[in-house]
Amino acid sequence: NPPTAWTAIKAHKPQKNYPTRNVVSHIGCPQEALAKELIRIIKPLNASCPYNVKNSTEIAQCLKNMTLDADDIFISVDATALFPSVPITECINIIVAKLNSDPTLQDRTKLTPEDIQQLLHLCLSTSQYLYHETCYTAKDSGPIGLSLMVTISDIWMTHTLNKAMIIAQNKGYQTPSFLRKYVDDILAKFRVRAPEGKTVVDKFLTCLNQVHERVQFTVEYEVD
Repeated sequence: NPPTAWTAIKAHKPQKNYPTRNVVSHIGCPQEALAKELIRIIKPLNASCPYNVKNSTEIAQCLKNMTLDADDIFISVDATALFPSVPITECINIIVAKLNSDPTLQDRTKLTPEDIQQLLHLCLSTSQYLYHETCYTAKDSGPIGLSLMVTISDIWMTHTLNKAMIIAQNKGYQTPSFLRKYVDDILAKFRVRAPEGKTVVDKFLTCLNQVHERVQFTVEYEVD
């Protein structure tokens, strides 16, 4: 079956006049089974990231144990349209580099990193779907809605955070005292002195946006 698309209204965003999200189902599509196997192989590469949370229950537990002082700033950072924006070739190269240095790879598969690289390109090379019985192709994008794209995006976000932290440290910018992410959503806490205010956050956001021009971030400040 070809991937099939429909639109879903973002009912939680009335301030943006209820925008729509493109939803694509890959159930029964040609690469569904291969994507599932590739997820099993590459997902452990992200397991050691200190910023990752598994689900909403884990982040709720982290927040339950957090205290915010008067000079703390707590923010949520969101990647703009992450799945269509992930630079696929660059991300696959990062994955292959990790596979080449992974001593446990042979415990998960007989495939070589080069085999996996070819299969990733095969799975992610096109983003086609049916919408109202018409076939569309999303240009320069991984397949929207394919389960593998969640894992790919998560690995890219880990790379982005690690690189942004290095950029911030090299520039002498303050880094978050608390940092957690779930795929494209980031929660961070900064302890700032009054005169600095939101400048500290702006500098860190600049570092995130410098990692790759295709993947850009916006920030919301938590209140009350």
